[in-house]
Amino acid sequence: MNRKIIGLALLTVLVIGSIFAVGCIQSSREKTKSETSSIAESSTPETERTTTEETQTQEAKTQNDAESGEDVPGNTENAYLLTAGTYKGTLEEGDDADVYVVKLGPNDVLRITLIPSAGLDVGLGHCASGETVDVLSSYVENRGMKGEKEIYLRIPNRKLNYYIAAIRESGSGTYELKLEVLKQNDADSGADAPGDTDDAVQLTPGTYKGFLGQDDNADSYFLKIGPADIVAINVTPSSEFDVVLWTGVDDLWAHDNGLKGEPETEHFVNEEKDNTYYIVVTAKNDEDIGSYTLSTSVTKQNDAGSGADAPEGSDDAVLINMGTYKGYVGQNDARDFYVLKIGAGDIVKVKVTPSSDLDVMVAAAANADNLYFGFDNGLKGEPESVTYTADEDTINYYIGVRYKGGAYAGNYTLKISISNP
Repeated sequence: MNRKIIGLALLTVLVIGSIFAVGCIQSSREKTKSETSSIAESSTPETERTTTEETQTQEAKTQNDAESGEDVPGNTENAYLLTAGTYKGTLEEGDDADVYVVKLGPNDVLRITLIPSAGLDVGLGHCASGETVDVLSSYVENRGMKGEKEIYLRIPNRKLNYYIAAIRESGSGTYELKLEVLKQNDADSGADAPGDTDDAVQLTPGTYKGFLGQDDNADSYFLKIGPADIVAINVTPSSEFDVVLWTGVDDLWAHDNGLKGEPETEHFVNEEKDNTYYIVVTAKNDEDIGSYTLSTSVTKQNDAGSGADAPEGSDDAVLINMGTYKGYVGQNDARDFYVLKIGAGDIVKVKVTPSSDLDVMVAAAANADNLYFGFDNGLKGEPESVTYTADEDTINYYIGVRYKGGAYAGNYTLKISISNP
């Protein structure tokens, strides 16, 4: 009987132990479930947003745009100041623009080159207004594709802050921003040549370089020239650029025959006095920008080897003999007169051949009072001929060459032959 009582007691202990163990397990499970539920409830959308912002902030802190130690802001109010040099930056989703500013002076030329990495397409924003909308949308160069560079030149012609933006068009990646600030040196003047002839830069014959664009769309120069000087001007713009050449003494005349990259030329014969000859080079379109080469020459006339311009009248005609001579006529130097000494029976043949774009007339007579420019049979570049037989002893035979048209001025060849059968 005692054994039965002991057995029942052991069984009771085992049952109570089992129930206690199951209760502990259930309690542990409920506690774990409660803790999990509590964690889930504490992870709200606000918490997730805070976590995301903290992550983005940490990522932004890893950027070092233009060695700023951070991501450069995308607005003009907080634009990052740069000087000439080469800089690195990053653009990616959520960081669509970096805005910079550079200080420019009146003689500066700014060249901007923006080169993106292979996976990034960029726009190059630029403006002087200081408005964010202008630099990010109104004035943006975006000609290239992903990985292709954008280039822009600016001549402010005044002191200002100039804003530059690297803008993400698509993709993401790094970029290289190169700023070059050059000083203008039009015609070796050390500065920008003024646009007003009152302050024009004086030149001597030679070849010069100049630059035009945007706020600097005219450069003015002048030459000092003497009586009957022959002036030749040639201005050749860079290949992407078109210019207009203005020249003259009192009134300026436009020369606008070429296209982009093609030269404009002028030939001018000064009148019989000293003069100031003005040369103005302008950009054909105000927003165009480019360089040009300006060549000037001033030549003293040497009609028939006389060392000067042949006179306009027969009284002071240049004495010549049989032979071939060179001369020059034009709108301000319309006539050249020569004289021959011939004898009775001499047969004189006169032939005047102008340059291909020039038309001339010829006068010839033994009596200066009878001179008349009646020999006018040829067209531009075609010769005029005269034959005369002297019927008196030792007389003066006068020859006149007169500008008729075609080119503004040009050369001619005068050939004299004398025979006496």
